Amino acid sequence: MLGKKQDLNRPQVYRACCQGFLTIMAAPLMIVLVAMTALAVDIGRIMVARNALQNAADAAALAGAARLGSYVTPSWALAEASARAAIRNNQVFQQGLTAGEVLTGFWPVHGHGALRPHNSSPLYPLPGENPGVMVTIRLSAQGNGGPMTLFFAPIFGRFVQDVSATAVGVVTTPGFAAEGTLFPMVLNKCLFDANWENNAPKYPDMPIRIGSAYHNEGCAVGQWTSLNLFSQSARVAKDLVETGNTLEITVEDDTYIQSGTEASIYKVVQAQIDATEEGYIDVLMPVVDKADLTVSGPTPIVAFAPFRILRSEGGNDKYIEGKFIPNFKAEGTSGGVGGGAFYGATTPAILAK
Repeated sequence: MLGKKQDLNRPQVYRACCQGFLTIMAAPLMIVLVAMTALAVDIGRIMVARNALQNAADAAALAGAARLGSYVTPSWALAEASARAAIRNNQVFQQGLTAGEVLTGFWPVHGHGALRPHNSSPLYPLPGENPGVMVTIRLSAQGNGGPMTLFFAPIFGRFVQDVSATAVGVVTTPGFAAEGTLFPMVLNKCLFDANWENNAPKYPDMPIRIGSAYHNEGCAVGQWTSLNLFSQSARVAKDLVETGNTLEITVEDDTYIQSGTEASIYKVVQAQIDATEEGYIDVLMPVVDKADLTVSGPTPIVAFAPFRILRSEGGNDKYIEGKFIPNFKAEGTSGGVGGGAFYGATTPAILAK
């Protein structure tokens, strides 16, 4: 009987022991939970600050890139000033930003490498480079009111945190054309090989006649295309003169070259010119590398090039007359997979990083 009484009392001893153990452990566990919650608050504030700095860096890099101007001889000082001004238009935690690091130069197309300073030789973009503006904004001892003060991390002996963000804005050669951006005539790459030098037209003021491949020899030829609709119809080409491409097109995509001279399409173009006050239309055309443009069929696009059409003749000669445009902002385009050769057209400012 005595043994049985001892067995009945034993659970009460265990219960008292466990309650005491939990009481002892509750205090440190509560401290850990409070500390983790406090730390999460500071981490959240750091993320908010970093996002705000990234938005500010993005805006400043785009503002600077938008003022680069010429692709070959950019306005570096103007781009830097515009980027710095844009930084001051932003704030973090309702505190205005006042400073940032702004570097200008040539950014590698695929982002592998560093920004080459604009005053390093050569003073123009090499193949695989684009003019760019790099902006870094920091909350640190070096600027913008110092590092971010932490609320709860001092529990662990950490009182402040540096926060930073970097962005790169560039202008690049078009490698992607959105709907409505392309004129349905192809130019041959050899036309630029003969008339383009040091990233600029050899004779910028001399009008060039680009005629049907059936009536012209050499490189001064152009041929109507249905772009990526793969149609031989003149009606389709006429519609594309008025609307531009109906689908997105990139460099390396095929464009369908039409056969025949299609005099009626030249007349549609002249009607567009006559309807303008300026007396010309600026267009963006696909460039192909094809020896014989009288052969119809799909042909890869190697670049996009701007052309100012001053006149379109649909009579016996069948040609368009115009000029190359050295610095043409091609709206509705982006770099795509890296862009094509520079034949005068650049994209609007875009973020590369």
